[in-house]
Amino acid sequence: MKAPFLGLVSALVIGSAVFSLSPQAGTHEISHSSSLCESHTLSPRPYLVSSAAWSRSDLLLLDPLRSEILRYSAAGAFRGSTPQELRGALEVFPGRISLDHLDVRGNGAETMLEGSGHFVLLDNEQLPAQLADFSAQTTTDRKSGREVALGHIYQWQREGSQDLLAVAEIRQQALGARDSGPEEFQYGFVGLSLNDPSRLIKLRSWPSTSGPGSAKTFYRLGMPLLAGSGDASYALIFEDGKMQLLRHEAGNASFDSRPLESFSKLASALGLAVPRLPQLVFPDDAVAVMRAVESATMPVGLYYQGKYLYVLSRRPGSRPWTLSVIDPELDRWLGSVEVPSGARHLAAVPGATWAFIEKSSLEGWQRQTIYGVLTLPSEAIDSLRGCR
Repeated sequence: MKAPFLGLVSALVIGSAVFSLSPQAGTHEISHSSSLCESHTLSPRPYLVSSAAWSRSDLLLLDPLRSEILRYSAAGAFRGSTPQELRGALEVFPGRISLDHLDVRGNGAETMLEGSGHFVLLDNEQLPAQLADFSAQTTTDRKSGREVALGHIYQWQREGSQDLLAVAEIRQQALGARDSGPEEFQYGFVGLSLNDPSRLIKLRSWPSTSGPGSAKTFYRLGMPLLAGSGDASYALIFEDGKMQLLRHEAGNASFDSRPLESFSKLASALGLAVPRLPQLVFPDDAVAVMRAVESATMPVGLYYQGKYLYVLSRRPGSRPWTLSVIDPELDRWLGSVEVPSGARHLAAVPGATWAFIEKSSLEGWQRQTIYGVLTLPSEAIDSLRGCR
């Protein structure tokens, strides 16, 4: 009997790029439209990239198959892999954080890791200090009076210095029934505190079903759907065949009641819709799910850089990518630019320089080709000029 799939399709973090890949099988020729766009090969080439971040001038790529954090320069030069100090320090944390289950985030000045419910901050010497451990924490839901605990964390976004917004598995059962009472599983958005790991705020949840059309599937595909800066974060929410962009303030017990109208306007103009994705129950289901994503016209990534939100969307065709810019404070859609890439999947790493990692279609469970990386100054994106 197949074991059900409880994890994340981590190889498919989707972003944007501005170079072209020949759609012909076996050819991967990259071309530029201006000197602003610089493409580079990566050697050694990662087997997979599950998450990525800038750490000062280094581009950190997390390769779950190598169980390594690979470090490259902005020009693609290899600068080494996981420092032994980091590998050893992670092993002494409770639960032993495995490098092949990490999620890495950064803003250029600091880098934060999550693995198995443990959150770790890297200092300037790339040595880790544990911030919080959510893996064994329980709390009481005031509304239901039930005991609540976190399961797998699928996506997360830092809010301010001590809070997090996360999409996670939520386990609930009657108080005092931990060893004998039935558990109820849900998935949804939760607010977390690094200062107090026992504090858990349930913001929004869905049933645990993994069948066709399940809302939770979108958050298990590696598509970055949470973004933000400071005390506010934003979430692309897919529910009941509809989508909206909502704002959340750190510590609040709910999202803002009013969705951003700017996202609704750009979604209508670009014809974006919520596809009914196939079920994602077993690892082998991932290929069919991602084929459905490739044939859809939908948003596939949310990013925050400077003062703007960026929404990446795709449509069928040889050049499927559009990047839209939103001013969230004014709730204004500033415009969109077509990104001339024929890549099937792209991983974006925002920063003063944006890095874009070009990927193939999913070829099988944890099988995907990484072609290279392109860098582009952020001002070229903010001005909607791209490589022109």
